[in-house]
Amino acid sequence: MDRSGSDPTLADLRRMSLLHGRIPDGFELRMWVVAPGESVAYDAGEWAGALVTVEDGVIELECDRGGRRRFGPGTMLAPEALGLVAFHGCGPEPTVLAALSRRPDVAAPARPAPPHDLRHLDRLVGTWLVAGRVVGTVTYEWMEGGPFLLLHVDVDRAGRRIRGLEVIGRHPDEVCAGAGKGVPAHFYESNGDVQLHVYELEGDTLVVWQDEQGSRSWFRGTFTPDGTGIVGRCTDATGDAFEVVLTRADGS
Repeated sequence: MDRSGSDPTLADLRRMSLLHGRIPDGFELRMWVVAPGESVAYDAGEWAGALVTVEDGVIELECDRGGRRRFGPGTMLAPEALGLVAFHGCGPEPTVLAALSRRPDVAAPARPAPPHDLRHLDRLVGTWLVAGRVVGTVTYEWMEGGPFLLLHVDVDRAGRRIRGLEVIGRHPDEVCAGAGKGVPAHFYESNGDVQLHVYELEGDTLVVWQDEQGSRSWFRGTFTPDGTGIVGRCTDATGDAFEVVLTRADGS
């Protein structure tokens, strides 16, 4: 695998690229090329904190749980959240990956200021206990010095454990749609699945749509007056609906 140093809209979330916009201050963009048929062992140090897009070709990811999944051009990935073992080049052409990560010579700020178009989501930051049909914890935090809000998930739903990382936010060069107009997010589950979400937060009401705004699968919740809880309801495309309650782990 060769390497070298070097915007989506809500209607086109599935086509992502890191090559055509401004690189945030303190970050670097690296290019990786995986030859057809080449297999490369995953090195956690090389990919720590990186967001990756498949710019050309097809990459197959092998996970430590034995699963394999292929991703084509326009896919955004968070490798360190997927429990990877190796990358495999697929198809007749080389696979080109772009990786955005913090420069090793730049120290991260203690508490980065949220990007302007995501400031309304700052009230989500912290660890929440989840109760109802889904049980576990979720933690929101700002990416170190970067333009994204991260969600770490570790929950159980009907006996199935769900772990993963969600990356919430737009490319820095995207036109801000404004609070309440929808913020794109990509959820990377430890089994290799990737889901698209759209966040809306207006007043005390939080809505998270699956795939796109107006879909039949969503979570809708309301903050309690003291801000320490969110009482909500989930529904999926089959019409199944259930209550979910989130409570701040520290109670503040």
